[in-house]
Amino acid sequence: MDGQNTFERVLLLWQEADEEKRAIELEHLLSDDFVYVDAHLPETLNGREAFNDFLSLFRSRVENAIVESRVPLQRVKMHARCGFRLIKDGNILGQGEYFLTFEGDRISRMCGFVDDRPAEQNS
Repeated sequence: MDGQNTFERVLLLWQEADEEKRAIELEHLLSDDFVYVDAHLPETLNGREAFNDFLSLFRSRVENAIVESRVPLQRVKMHARCGFRLIKDGNILGQGEYFLTFEGDRISRMCGFVDDRPAEQNS
C-alpha cells in the first residue's frame, strides 16, 4: 500500500464532529506512539488522544473547514510527503505540506508546514 488511502482518511477526520468516531478511526490509522508536529503549535502532540483533542480545538476555531490533499502522496520506503489545503466556503484559507512516517499501513509521525505565500485558488 502506498499510504495515500491512510492519509486521505486522516484528512477526512478534520471534518468529523464526533470525537468518539474520530477516536475509533484514528486507532486504525495512527500508530500507538503517534507524534504530530505543526508549525502553529507551541509543542509536539504525543499520542492519538492528543491529536484527537487538537482536531476538536481546530474544528471549534475553523468551523466547517475541510482539509484535503492537493497533490498525490509521494512515498520513499517509510517516509512520505503530501501537499494539503485548508478550504472554507469554497475559499482556500491556506496550504502547505505534511511529512509523514509510516509503520506498516499506519502513520507514526506527521509534521505539517504551512506556506507563507498566499494560497492560489486553482493550485
